[in-house]
Amino acid sequence: MFYYKNFFSFPAFALSFLLSIQALFAQGIISKAEAVRHSQQIAHAQFPDADTIVTDDYQKIVYQQDGTSETLYDTYEKVLTEKGKREKRIFSQSYTAQYSKVKIELVEIIKPDGRCVEIDLNKNSREMTDRNQMSSNIYDPNSKLLEVSVPGIEIGDTLHTVTKETLFKTRVPDTWSEYSVFQGASPIIKSVLEIEGPDKLPLVNMKLRDEVKDKVKFVSEKKDGRISYKWTVENVPRFFEEPNMPPYWTVVQRLLVSTIQDWNYLSKWYWKLCKPRLEATTPEMKEKVKELTKGITDRQKKIEAIFRFVAQKIRYMGITTEDVAPGYEPHDVKITFENRYGVCRDKAALLAAMLRLSGFTAYPVLISVGPKKDAEVPNPYFNHAITCVENDDDTYMLMDSTDENATELFPADLCDKSYLVAKPEGDVLRTSPIIPAEKNLMIIETKGKIGQDDKLSAETTLNFEGMNDSIYRGFFSKMKQEERRLFFEGKLKDIISGAKLADIKFTPDDMMDISKPLSIKFSYTADNFLVRGDSELMLSPPWLGFSFGLVNFLIGKTGLEKRNYPFLTYVACGVRESFELNTEYPSLKALSLPKFTNINSDEILWKEELKQYNKSIKGQSEFLIKVVEFNPEQYLSLKKALREIENDKKRMAIFDNPRQKADYSAKDTDAVLIDENIEITVLDQNTWNSRRSVKKQILTFSGKKKNSEIKINYNPVWENVHISKAIVTDAKGNKKQLDSKELNIMDAAWVASAPRYPPGKTLVASLPGVDIGSIVEYTIERSFKDKPFFSIIEYFRYSEPVVSKKVRLLIPEKLEASFYIPPGMKSNSNKEKKDGNTIYTWTASEQKAVKMEDDMPPWWSFNPSVFVSTGKVITFAELTNKLLKRASADQKKTAETAHEITKDISDEKQKIINIRNYIAENIREAGPDINELPMSCISPADKTLADRYGNNQDIAVLFYSMLRETGFRPEFVIASNYPNLKPVFSNLTNYLQPFVFDTVLLRVKTKEGFIYLNDSNQYSKAGATYHSGKPALVLDSGKIEEITPLPGMENKTELTFDIKLDSHGNAEIKETHLYCGVKYGEFHKRFAEMLPEKLKRYYQEALAEISQSAKPLGNLVTDFNSYPGIEQICASVPDFAVRENNFMYLKLPGDILGNIIKVSVENRHLPYYKNRTVNRVLNYNISLPENIRDVKICPSSFEWTAPSGSGYIKLDSKIGLDDKQGKILGISCEIKLSPMYLNQDEYKELLEINRKLSHPEMQVILLEENK
Repeated sequence: MFYYKNFFSFPAFALSFLLSIQALFAQGIISKAEAVRHSQQIAHAQFPDADTIVTDDYQKIVYQQDGTSETLYDTYEKVLTEKGKREKRIFSQSYTAQYSKVKIELVEIIKPDGRCVEIDLNKNSREMTDRNQMSSNIYDPNSKLLEVSVPGIEIGDTLHTVTKETLFKTRVPDTWSEYSVFQGASPIIKSVLEIEGPDKLPLVNMKLRDEVKDKVKFVSEKKDGRISYKWTVENVPRFFEEPNMPPYWTVVQRLLVSTIQDWNYLSKWYWKLCKPRLEATTPEMKEKVKELTKGITDRQKKIEAIFRFVAQKIRYMGITTEDVAPGYEPHDVKITFENRYGVCRDKAALLAAMLRLSGFTAYPVLISVGPKKDAEVPNPYFNHAITCVENDDDTYMLMDSTDENATELFPADLCDKSYLVAKPEGDVLRTSPIIPAEKNLMIIETKGKIGQDDKLSAETTLNFEGMNDSIYRGFFSKMKQEERRLFFEGKLKDIISGAKLADIKFTPDDMMDISKPLSIKFSYTADNFLVRGDSELMLSPPWLGFSFGLVNFLIGKTGLEKRNYPFLTYVACGVRESFELNTEYPSLKALSLPKFTNINSDEILWKEELKQYNKSIKGQSEFLIKVVEFNPEQYLSLKKALREIENDKKRMAIFDNPRQKADYSAKDTDAVLIDENIEITVLDQNTWNSRRSVKKQILTFSGKKKNSEIKINYNPVWENVHISKAIVTDAKGNKKQLDSKELNIMDAAWVASAPRYPPGKTLVASLPGVDIGSIVEYTIERSFKDKPFFSIIEYFRYSEPVVSKKVRLLIPEKLEASFYIPPGMKSNSNKEKKDGNTIYTWTASEQKAVKMEDDMPPWWSFNPSVFVSTGKVITFAELTNKLLKRASADQKKTAETAHEITKDISDEKQKIINIRNYIAENIREAGPDINELPMSCISPADKTLADRYGNNQDIAVLFYSMLRETGFRPEFVIASNYPNLKPVFSNLTNYLQPFVFDTVLLRVKTKEGFIYLNDSNQYSKAGATYHSGKPALVLDSGKIEEITPLPGMENKTELTFDIKLDSHGNAEIKETHLYCGVKYGEFHKRFAEMLPEKLKRYYQEALAEISQSAKPLGNLVTDFNSYPGIEQICASVPDFAVRENNFMYLKLPGDILGNIIKVSVENRHLPYYKNRTVNRVLNYNISLPENIRDVKICPSSFEWTAPSGSGYIKLDSKIGLDDKQGKILGISCEIKLSPMYLNQDEYKELLEINRKLSHPEMQVILLEENK
């Protein structure tokens, strides 16, 4: 549900007023001369923490007695920084077409000297369907986004916009409400809100919340049957966003006004709206209610039975077809019941109706998901709908049927929220109760043993309660059994180095059986579980509760020392854990057992203990977050508690070493593809048609979720798409056909921001009645034209079993094509000639499902796949080169600009840099990729220059034109994002597929080598490239070459920790980052555009990454005037090392070594694939205090070569002496890895190095003190 402020039909007495201001308003309400003067007085030095500043703003609203309104906006915003310029290249407005319309009257740039450059709105604007709700399965073509491209805006310019919003339909008849924010991410010099309405419908409720003292003035005047209300806001500072804060508009200075007397009025309105929909029941619904409650006498269990049906059998998905109050009004409950889908309001209404059929007093409920509403001013702006049953004591039992995995009627994440029950007699605004943390626990129990070989064998049980059950159940319900197992294998390896999952059991077997609590029992082993020295061994307690349990993910970022706004945790919850480890050692003598801190406040509980009982080690812990938000004062207590918890997490047990150190299927599927039949008819090189018919059976809830919608991306400029058939047959044989109302066409995400390109589309079909056991059948017909050549890849194996698949290709005999047929499919291939065409047929049957794994290679590289292409690399290169060069030739304005920005510069490299910087600073990248539009859509360079935006290839054309004009001989190259590994890359070029090359670059030859352009910006060093090491097609030669940066510009980072320990375990730490290649550009941009206040907050968060106890020693150092770029943090950390008895121990900061190579499973069915290059150096220099006698445990030196020649890791560890600092422990690790495609045997080598790098022995330093 959204609200927008607009206007419909005005009575005669207001019409003359509106007509009189129309002409004036087209240029704005504010005096332009005065606004320009204000802007000219503003300098960045006055507002160092701002990217833009609102110099003048006027909002005038005229509302009528029926609640319709017109809003007039006039805004001047000055650009102060490069980031501000980038953000103001687009001006956008959103609205809902069923309620309102928006007209942008004027967009102009006012230059510092007062000149005005008006933007051509016809050329630079486009309206599109807003896709924001698609991720929630809501497809509303009435949700609109209107965007204007603002070419040519510069730092120092002022953006002037004039907009009119017209509300022609009200949410609540004969009422009007407004929510205005008087503070934002930019400082406000002056802003005026003027509201005018009839005296017969006055603003009866007005409230200014979180007021910035003495910044808002209010006056009111009554005249000629109208009332004018006026708020003037001046000199309001900007707010700064904080992690985990509520939406900013709910906590900054804001004004709420309303003509609605009280919440009872809204309650009655929503009841009246829903009542006819609730009453639209059917005999089938009554029978279903009887079936669900048959034999149940308990009131609660009856409610739960009906709730489970609506929650699980009615999937969350919707289209907006209502006409009375779209976004609020539910569908008739019979429609939701029959179609088996609906959004929150539909499911809430259906549940209320079915409960009422069972005799309960049930109502729909509006609820605000987010911070509590400002209760003083009633308004209809809620964003969710649920259901309630009225109890005998006049309280309500709340329930939310939205989530199919809900185990509780009312989820804990909806606690402490404002809600309004829709009742005939009305009701007040209420707040949902907070569910205690003890009802949302993760309970973990581990029992195991440690053998004399240090091997851990253990069994852990995870019991999920409340919100932990709902969240994890929802996560696991979307996975196959094998995928769940793989998930746990990966998590175990993250927690315990080298852990091997032996067995795992999920209860219940069916994740949708919410009558049984979620429980997971798994057994595992881990070799070399302990950290051993020559005479000591260390035990890191196997706390799984730091990785499992919702509470671990609620704390979020707590780097700020203090806050201005609440810190949200959303849910009160916790984890309670115990473990018992029996050892098989002849004796076990504890040299040091950790002592932990206990914390118990109104907001948080933390306690831990570790004890030894003979040869057994037992541990218990509990961590509870008791509140759903911490106010700024409570946040300070949280920070203190987190420092204590961080210290406790570092603590380990030290024992005497009792010995010397040892040497080191189709059953699981969500759906079955019964039949897939593909017919492709090629007419010529550039034109073809396809028809794809699919028949699937849905087997699981996850399969239902995945197969309930069909989504097809296309562009009508060269594709037509039509779903000619879509039928869903349920388990009883009842059929439902796709209705035209269940088809929606959404715009591609880039459409409004790049209006000169033909708009891309997404066709969405919401299939009716899909459920477990359903048969889904559909046929998609597509036609293609103006393609550069014909190409396909057809797969004959999927993540679901294939009973039968057939591909039939008809292609003219005279059309030369290349084919790749996998060896195993040649017997299932057929070729015949008929009427001047060749007909190829390929079939497959009884194909097992592919078991999905992490780090999977591209599908074609390991599955049976047929490649067909009429394209040739050399021909494609020639054609593309010709069209790109044509668009760059004879471009007069581009030539003038190129000469202007390079005049008086003799250095060739500097000329290239100037051109790159100009384009980066002035041309916005927007629009579709090179393979998403016909090549005829390539724009001339002058067009891109004038519009100040372009897609990747158009910006490349502009680069080429400028470089040619200034005497260079640039070359177009099209880079691939795939590595040049044979299984991945070869077939893509041998049987050319257009997507293999997707980024157009330029290269210019210099004395040092090639400089690549169009993948970097003004912050980068010339010669660095994001595509380093990737293959690219050089268009002049038609050859494929590897992209290589200039010498010294390789992508590389180096991180050094200089740690100076004192005898008490305190440390001074200097953390130094060196950035080379593209990393230099990334971090140069980050720090160059970071405002002073944000830099201060960044420093606080960086310190907290070292330790919650870290205190700064000096300022954050950043230096990007030299190369490499430098970032340096210096901190003092009390108790950085733990001191117990005669030992001192610490963990290396950063937790980096264990994350160099991540592997998630012990055994793979598929090749391992990693498309990334790592070039990194890691150094630790630890200055030891004088009271340290010996280093007992530390990482040992080693060298490892990666399989298939894909790199190496080299670690060197040594102890040295320094004249000033004394004894130094130095650890240096060099990592160089290239993209990998490894078979199962080679993967085992990764497992071994992962075990080594992630083992505690590579992270822990144990020091012995002088006695």
